[in-house]
Amino acid sequence: MLYDPSDRSNVLVLKELQESAPALGLAVRPLDVQGPGEFESAFATMTRERDHALFGMSGVLTLEYRKPS
Repeated sequence: MLYDPSDRSNVLVLKELQESAPALGLAVRPLDVQGPGEFESAFATMTRERDHALFGMSGVLTLEYRKPS
């Protein structure tokens, strides 16, 4: 899960997901991204650890640096 620890809403959602994930048989790996230069490292970690899914938190940081489709 990509999230910005300085964004309070991201922290609250992370807490909720971590509490409910075990009941669904899931594990949440929080990867904090606090600036545009940290996305590449987070994706490299997900690739190296062979994570099966990505949940990206919506917030100021992720919306500011998204690429329009």
